[in-house]
Parts: sequence; C-alpha cells; structure tokens
Amino acid sequence: MRVHVLATVRWFQSETLPRCRRMRAGKPKRPLSADQESSVPMETQMSATQTLDTIQVFRRLRDQSSGVNTDELDALFQKLESVSFGNLIGGRWKGGVFQTGHKAIKWLDEIKWYGKQFNSQLDVKPLLCREEDGEIYSRRQNDGEASIWRIEFREELSAAMVYDKVAIVDHFRLVDSATVMGIMTGKDDMVYDNGKYCYFYLERDRHAGGTEGM
Repeated sequence: MRVHVLATVRWFQSETLPRCRRMRAGKPKRPLSADQESSVPMETQMSATQTLDTIQVFRRLRDQSSGVNTDELDALFQKLESVSFGNLIGGRWKGGVFQTGHKAIKWLDEIKWYGKQFNSQLDVKPLLCREEDGEIYSRRQNDGEASIWRIEFREELSAAMVYDKVAIVDHFRLVDSATVMGIMTGKDDMVYDNGKYCYFYLERDRHAGGTEGM
C-alpha cells in the first residue's frame, strides 16, 4: 500500500505539476487600465531593453544634420517597443526632429518648438514653445491642446497623442526609459510632404521644473 501511494505521488509530481506550470505560464495577462498603467514605473513597463545596435542607429539618425532617409526611420520605428501612458505622464519632454527635409520642420522652427508635456491622459501640452526671452509656454493650436490614447498603428497598440482641434495624431515608440520616437500622422495639411510623414523624438527633460500653471 505504501509503495502504491509513493508511486502515485511521484506520478503527480512528474506529470500534473509541470502541466499546471505550463498552463499558468501560458495564461494571457489582463491588460492594465489607464490608471493602473500610469502608476507602473517606466523601467517595469519595458518588456526588454533595446539592443545597443538599435540605440546606436537612433542616435546616428538623430544627430544627422540633413538628408535622413525615411526608410531607415521606418525600419527603426518598427523595431522599437510600444509606449504606455506611464512612460509619458509626469513630466516635460524636450523635442527634436529627424532632418528629412519635411515641410513641418520649418514651421516647428518658426514657432520655436521646445517639446511636449504630459500632465495626465487628458492634459497634454503638445506644443511647448520658447518666447523671445527664453520663457517656455504652451501654444494652443486652434485654441486646443491634446490628450493621449491607446491606438493601433502599424499593427502595434501603443500610446498616441491626439490633438484637440487639429486632425493630427502622433504615434510613439520607446527607445529607452528617457527617450521616445514619434511619427506625426493625420489629415492636416502639415502631415504629408511628398507622401512622407514627419519623424521626431522626445527626450525627458531632467531639468524641468513643476508643471503647475502650464
């Protein structure tokens, strides 16, 4: 009798427990709500660190002064991870553009675009600009600002910024915990230039002050 019981226990351990572990490992995770997502630290939300090669490609294209190839930008964008609300909310981001020659770049230079600020999902300042004296202010395009939503783009669900009063959507991908790459899309005249999008990036502004009053 004792031998039979021991044999049964060994069978359970060798057959049933591994099967339970496999089932548990394969069970899909329930997606986070917007509130839950925004509270998760950025480092936790990154499912994997981008490869050194990918980051080097990003930096090379970012630092290229002219003639950036949009095919290279598209290839880079596809390699990057999706962005959560938590990656963006809670600070100011300094922006820049990839020098592809897109017509929107000239306009951004004219308004002295500085970057973006994500205070919450529904409180986003998409056009932080500099005054002549260097002061940063939020420019309201058509008396509106922006919000962020999860939107599928190129078969990837990720945080995207939707303007309040302009037909423009900025789609984001994560380069690292302090850097985001973006593509400006939509129906506004500013979006397309010879069939090409405007590509930009955001880097977390570590020296920014509080967000109150902006």
